Formats: sequence, C-alpha cells, structure tokens
Amino acid sequence: MSSNRAEALLPIYAGEIFDVGPVGLGVMRAAPAVGAAVLAAAVTVRPIRRHVGRWMFGGVAAFGVATIVFGLSTSLALELGEFESGVTAAWWGIVPAVVIGGGATVAVAVAWSRLFPVLRRLDRFPDPEDRIPG
Repeated sequence: MSSNRAEALLPIYAGEIFDVGPVGLGVMRAAPAVGAAVLAAAVTVRPIRRHVGRWMFGGVAAFGVATIVFGLSTSLALELGEFESGVTAAWWGIVPAVVIGGGATVAVAVAWSRLFPVLRRLDRFPDPEDRIPG
C-alpha cells in the first residue's frame, strides 16, 4: 500500500479498528513489501509475455479493490496487504476516506484504460532492440 492514502492511516486502523497494537502495525507496514517480493518471485518464474496492457490496468484496478476491502474490513487477517489522508479522514471519517481512495483508484484505472486504448491493448513488451537509444 505504499504511496496510498490507507498507508498513512495504518496507525489508526491498528489502534482503533483492528485493536492489534504496535506489533500488528508492524505487520501491516511490512505486508506491502512481502506482497511485492512474492509478486516479483512469481513474475520471475512466469513472466508476463502477452496482454501486458490488460495486466497493467487490471493490477491498478485490483489495488483499488483491495484498498476498498481493507477500508471496509474489521479483521487484520483479511487485508494485510500523509497530510492529505489525515485531512480526508477528518472530513469523511477514517473508513470512508480509505474506501473513497480505493474507489478513486479503480476509477482512474478504468478512465485511463479508456483514454489510452492502445496501452490497454498492448499485447507484449517491446523488444529491447526495437527501443530508440536514449
């Protein structure tokens, strides 16, 4: 959840919603790195070779959905996985701020996939030989 609104609110989730204290907060802070490592290992073993545009937008949308699930969750085990965050939490409340952030992420994935259909339909990564030298 790095660079996500929900990350800034993890101490509140650990203390007020999940009631897991500092150890639980540490687990929540570590979860994104563990997830990234698992995904990196999976992609190393089975690289994405086709439909890369769909995979990219699908990943962004999945991140948004996971954020929404986290925001609605009351269980630390269900979804282990900044100034503006504090302001939106003060405006709308803690849970709505996270859920709205997840919904906005999904909306951005949908909007950008429609604005850039070429990127969405991208089937393969370009070959290194085809790239323009920088």
